[in-house]
Amino acid sequence: MSRKKSIALICVVAVLILFLAFVTFVPLNHGELGTTDFNSVLGNLDLGTDLNGGVYANYSAKLKDGAEEDFDTAYKKTTEVFNEIISAYGYSSIDFSKTNGVDNEKGFRVDINADSEFIEYVNLFGKSSVAEFCAPSSQDDDGNYVKGTVLFDGTHIASSSVMPYNGTYYVVINFDEEGTGLFSDATSDYSAIAIWLDGERMIEPSISEQITSGTVQIGGNYTKEQALLFASRLKISSLDTEVGIKDYGVIEATLGQNSALCILLAVVIVMVITFTVLAVRYRLLGLVADISLFACVLLTVFFVAILSITVTFTGVLAFILCFAAAVLFNVIILERIGYEYSVSPSDSLPATFKAGVSKSLWVILDLMLVTLIASGFMYLLGITDLKSIGAIIFVGVALSGVTALLLTRVLLSAFLTLNSTKANAYALTKNPDVDGGNK
Repeated sequence: MSRKKSIALICVVAVLILFLAFVTFVPLNHGELGTTDFNSVLGNLDLGTDLNGGVYANYSAKLKDGAEEDFDTAYKKTTEVFNEIISAYGYSSIDFSKTNGVDNEKGFRVDINADSEFIEYVNLFGKSSVAEFCAPSSQDDDGNYVKGTVLFDGTHIASSSVMPYNGTYYVVINFDEEGTGLFSDATSDYSAIAIWLDGERMIEPSISEQITSGTVQIGGNYTKEQALLFASRLKISSLDTEVGIKDYGVIEATLGQNSALCILLAVVIVMVITFTVLAVRYRLLGLVADISLFACVLLTVFFVAILSITVTFTGVLAFILCFAAAVLFNVIILERIGYEYSVSPSDSLPATFKAGVSKSLWVILDLMLVTLIASGFMYLLGITDLKSIGAIIFVGVALSGVTALLLTRVLLSAFLTLNSTKANAYALTKNPDVDGGNK
């Protein structure tokens, strides 16, 4: 690699890291981008209720009259549907816990890492919806809509979801096998099907041809919030349980106000101390490791935010563990380079660097593999916090290994091109106890 290419490579890496640092830490939500707001990656992290607080709700659930499912099955489906509904709003820290109840009636509590404004939706979810698919509506003398013949109800809904389209949102309904047949017959017999929820006419789409697929897309120039609420109420109407709201409220951060900021400050202090120690101990080698570590930290935060992994206090500890792994991987490379130089009969830095990096490869890969397997099992077999910890460790350790084996290696080659003779700049010394530099 030529001197110019090395300088260009270092500059490109620096620019990319600075850009990543900018989007990670700096929000642009005060009109800097015109009408578009951009929140920072750090601001998009899903923080658990222990760090950021949230909202809670206590629900009751009892079996509907004439329900075909047994209560335990219906109750399990109810909690699964509520998890789907809340997840659709973008919240991933959702804790369910059972509460006591009489026969054929149980309760469950939901803790969500949501803003206090979400309480409005939490309350609405606690009102069992009755969805009805009806023949075309008529109007009375006052212009009020009058429900047509009820063709079938919402218990035949298998799923409902939201789909964006041209700046608006559609609600997609999938029927079960019986519902597919009923809807097919209805679209064959009528030119429009009215959907009523709790006695309110929601929409009455026109039908141009018979629909036999069991799937229907409903558009009404909905906003995302309107479409999500419509889809959520349809899901609740499909349950064999009657859901009621007992109480709800705001959860204060269990670690205290500003706990997230204090923990972030502590992590930054640890990182700064680590960067300083590496730079002092290993000089230019330490500087290379610092650049690689900083890139690893930014990438880890980026992917944790993009993957919507919830960060609780134990998640922060998992993040620190990932940072320690990144430091370990880089120190293994630096120490191996130092050892190769100390015992080598040659003063060739290129040969020393090549040997040190190559002999570190399998040690790092072994450590990565063991940690990734363990964290993978934590994610697959764990629940709530344990899944988040496993996900953070998996992402962090994978990125630690990649940056150590690729970015550190590339930067070492670039720095070596700029200085391939002064071993002291890399804190490399010969071992006087080794005769002729041989083992």
